[in-house]
Amino acid sequence: MLEARHQVPYRYPITFKGRVSSDSCDWTNVQYENYVRDLDHDTRWRREKIAAFLKSHDVLHDNSCGDILLRWFDSTRMTPFIGAALRKELEFLFQIDQALLLQIKISTADMRND
Repeated sequence: MLEARHQVPYRYPITFKGRVSSDSCDWTNVQYENYVRDLDHDTRWRREKIAAFLKSHDVLHDNSCGDILLRWFDSTRMTPFIGAALRKELEFLFQIDQALLLQIKISTADMRND
């Protein structure tokens, strides 16, 4: 997960522990770790701002079929691009204003295999 790799400030790891059964007789202890959102932060995605930013870098594309909007991207390019954006601004997906968004420029040198 990109956010975990970049240690964004609005998520943190937590271990969930419990018991599961598939037949109500045999119970097994389980635990798993998940990277959850800190609900004290506003973590609503700024989808239109992100879309405009991705379009400005030729990552996200719009097409239409009649009156239906279709958005598409190459996932092999999207993941390293979002990783590069997170390296420049950890709250890229959430707490980012339009002015800052337009200032973030991603070059080929910024791209890594995230």
